[in-house]
Amino acid sequence: MKIILAVALAFLVSPIWSADIIRIENPSDGAPFDAALALVAENDGCRQYSVSFPSALVSQLPANNTVSGELYLPLQPLAGRHPALLVFHIIGPGNFHLERMICKMAATEGAVAMFFHLPYYARRGGDFGEIAILSSPKHFFDGLKQAQLDARRANDLLCALPEVDKTKLLATGVSLGAIMTANAVGTDPRISKALMVLGGGNLPKIFETNVRETRDLLAFFTSRTPEEQKKLFDQLRPYDPLSHANALQKLAEKGKLAMINAGDDNVIPPACSTQLAEACKCPIKWYPGVDHYTIVAKLPEVLLDMMQYFAPDCPPEWKRPPEQLDKVAITQRLLRKTLGGIAQFMGAYPIKPGKASVLEATASLALQDGKILDFNVNYVLGDNRKFKLEGNFPQIGNLGLGFDGARPWMTGAKNTLFIGSENQDPTMMFSQFISPQRLNDFNVVRGAIGGAAFAPDIVNNYADVTLHTPRPGRYALAIKSKDRKVPGELLVEFDNKETPKTIAIKILGFSGTINISKWIMNANATEHQFDLPKGRTEIMVNQEDVTRSLAAAFEYLLERTE
Repeated sequence: MKIILAVALAFLVSPIWSADIIRIENPSDGAPFDAALALVAENDGCRQYSVSFPSALVSQLPANNTVSGELYLPLQPLAGRHPALLVFHIIGPGNFHLERMICKMAATEGAVAMFFHLPYYARRGGDFGEIAILSSPKHFFDGLKQAQLDARRANDLLCALPEVDKTKLLATGVSLGAIMTANAVGTDPRISKALMVLGGGNLPKIFETNVRETRDLLAFFTSRTPEEQKKLFDQLRPYDPLSHANALQKLAEKGKLAMINAGDDNVIPPACSTQLAEACKCPIKWYPGVDHYTIVAKLPEVLLDMMQYFAPDCPPEWKRPPEQLDKVAITQRLLRKTLGGIAQFMGAYPIKPGKASVLEATASLALQDGKILDFNVNYVLGDNRKFKLEGNFPQIGNLGLGFDGARPWMTGAKNTLFIGSENQDPTMMFSQFISPQRLNDFNVVRGAIGGAAFAPDIVNNYADVTLHTPRPGRYALAIKSKDRKVPGELLVEFDNKETPKTIAIKILGFSGTINISKWIMNANATEHQFDLPKGRTEIMVNQEDVTRSLAAAFEYLLERTE
């Protein structure tokens, strides 16, 4: 009976359903305050609330004195068992898509998550916007101090929620958010774990990059006399992540601090990231070959890294509730499956050992000049970079190419098969022979699609999405672009297992239909799935020659897509 009672009490958490006022009686600064929470939506596996509370520091701009933000709660939460993740936002562009994505992912994994608008951002900027913080040195340094105090109050609010385990206050952020994460750790000892993404120390050195994110800050300092500059940089020092190295190191010693950085970062120099990591004895996971902007190509991997880092803090006894059956939930689920599948076929996520994803489809596309392009494709993607692509393509004809885990291969004229078995280099990949700009464009698109799969309601910012039920148990999504520069429509029809079966396209002057016969994700790979084509004359050639041919074919397909 005691066990049954304990289980029942664990579920007795009263959710916030409408506008509620929560009184924070014992905040960290000793000054009680009220926080307002209002339910915005319940979909995509969590509840979303708008949040507001008074800032602990009163500025000259009234709008800036109310902290606004968004809170995300897991469905069917357990009393006092969930960690609370405070997410700090990037410096721009101010749509907060990334922060919502992180918060939603965290909530669907069992964490309470929240982000708030830093001083002068969003509605806090009034008619002036975030540039108001640079109107004077006083505004600037008051804003930095205000951000630290607002973060403490955000944690006060999180601690007041009945769902939250007060011993598990977590923090993370990207770019500016990583710098603010370091500040939060240094000024709020309640934070027990933190992850800094694209962050670093030595702010004066970071400002010298003189890129979009730092240009105004650099001008703010360098437009003054040397004496004034020195005074301002001295005032800046308490907000430099390096000044919080001791607090950060305490977390690092417990294995509770980590960093993720881009190897070619052009905003936060890698030397600044390394300097901070060495100061706080923190490990860095580097993503080589990408910079501060192109790391979006790795967005799915970075998001997975973030969730895996915080996953051990979530209560193992909490289980994600069954998916809902209302229209919004079904729409989100179908978008997630479709976007996730596309990203998977594009190679956004690593395939697990022994698994494979399969796509078989035919398509007919009509161009503006009336020309019809027909093609068919059989595509298999496996682990260890294995893939096999065969089909009939416009202006190419029949084509087969792939990598069986050891050798690249490609079909040729007169029923030949070129196999790259000579002078092999196990590190060679065909991507290294594709033009950097075209490869980068592909990777960015792939990363954006993969990221959107984690929080599919982001699609609603760019398109109108309507759910249809053409017949019982069968769904269709009508997707219409909101961008007048890129007008277009898609109609995706699904089978009774919610697998895409047909996609009707009308965009930028061409239209057509894709018929999908196989759309299989992460199934067990069969024994001969990646075998070389049979019945062809095999010609052994240099690995590099075939690899370059694969790159040329891939680049041609990308060019035709453009």
